[in-house]
Amino acid sequence: MQRIRHAARLAVDGETETFYPEAVRKSLVRRLGDHALHLVRFGEVDTSYYVFASDLVSNPRPIPYPEFRRIRDLRNAVPTQGGYTYVCLLRDKYLFGLLARSLGYATPRTIARLHRDHIDWTDHRGRRAFESLGDEDLDGFAKRLSGEGGKGAFSLRVRDGAVDIDGAPTDLEAVQRRLDRPFLLQERVAQHPALARLHPASLNTFRIMTVLEGGVARPFATILRIGVRNAVQDNASSGGVSVWVDRDTCQTQGRGFVRRADVGWIETHPDTDVALDGIEVPFVETCIEVACRFHEDLPQFYTLGWDLAMSPTEPVVIECNDNWGARILAPVMPDFWGQFRALYDLDA
Repeated sequence: MQRIRHAARLAVDGETETFYPEAVRKSLVRRLGDHALHLVRFGEVDTSYYVFASDLVSNPRPIPYPEFRRIRDLRNAVPTQGGYTYVCLLRDKYLFGLLARSLGYATPRTIARLHRDHIDWTDHRGRRAFESLGDEDLDGFAKRLSGEGGKGAFSLRVRDGAVDIDGAPTDLEAVQRRLDRPFLLQERVAQHPALARLHPASLNTFRIMTVLEGGVARPFATILRIGVRNAVQDNASSGGVSVWVDRDTCQTQGRGFVRRADVGWIETHPDTDVALDGIEVPFVETCIEVACRFHEDLPQFYTLGWDLAMSPTEPVVIECNDNWGARILAPVMPDFWGQFRALYDLDA
């Protein structure tokens, strides 16, 4: 019943939920029908309905999100003859960091794995009591060992026994309370000045989606992600800005998109007032080269979504996602659904 009410509310609130108020949109009856059909077919509320512009009469034929996930995973989560898949190499951030470093890619150094009752330091000290954190001098970033969308992530500094989270003074108990599951603590990446000026509080990253065909990887999509409101994350699910990056000019192109109906499309960054069109993005060609080369080291995956930061001197591989999302790409990538259908040989 709760899901039915949620779906009905999304349909009824179409006037305020839409990201395209200037476009010709479906009637309330048609929106109700769309949501009811999705709920019956997939057993879940279509929370991507407005992000995918499914409310428009001139519908760009988006694929329902559960179906998108199924298509994406068909060639990513493929079991080997032994019955296992390689997805744990990417979804476990500790394993991925080890893999990236062993292959020679620049990636943040892992300081420790954090648990509520102990810390696994990655140096010779091994496992110690959680209180040992207070004896350190460190500047890092903590994130769930296997999480998505930057949920729960926070910046952590410890100096001379003083602790702060996201720049605010706190104590070890506050850190401990955040550890609802194992966390990875990595060294902080010094950000390139060209990206720091967009929003200094967050590590603003370059998302590249690559495709591997015939053993050769190529870029499929390139966007810049920028944090907002002093948040340390730049994830779209945390309210961050996404903007398309043109690979020929190495510049952002068009408007930015925030996945909140009360914000939607924006011309300038809401905090720093930087114009979002025409931003020079450093190391674009090198980022693409790194992502494609790394993808070729992972031939078990057809499509991958890479998050790369830019230090003052080089790209830094932050994460890689086999379960990359369409909600961050569809609004800003030209003809996303047409290109996705072609990529997977779906009907035109």
